[in-house]
Amino acid sequence: MDINAKELETLSHDLGKVGDKALKEVEKSVFKGAMNVKKGMQDAFDGHTYFGNKKGLKYSVDFDMNVTPNAVEAEIGPRRGRGEPGNLANVAYFGTSRGGGTVDFLGPVNEEAPKFEKAIGDILKNVL
Repeated sequence: MDINAKELETLSHDLGKVGDKALKEVEKSVFKGAMNVKKGMQDAFDGHTYFGNKKGLKYSVDFDMNVTPNAVEAEIGPRRGRGEPGNLANVAYFGTSRGGGTVDFLGPVNEEAPKFEKAIGDILKNVL
């Protein structure tokens, strides 16, 4: 059996390029999916009878992306902290003994999931 190390080095280098290209495409898909979920969560607040009237709650929804060589992730939800309107989001989403828990935050995630899965599948088909 004859193995040419130079060809293996070339293959390894080429596969590394495919990984970088795929990671950029995945990053674009995660960004688009996160943006769609963010807008859906904002719309859920906007259309709500009680929480839609709370000043700024809709606009507290945002997302952060984290990109590493091995992963791309987005964290989506209301900003919380001192003086942030997003502090009321727990009541809107989960409720208390006095009410609340009527804003659907999983609806936008469930709506986006099939589109996101298709986009990632398409990326994998193109690089493999």
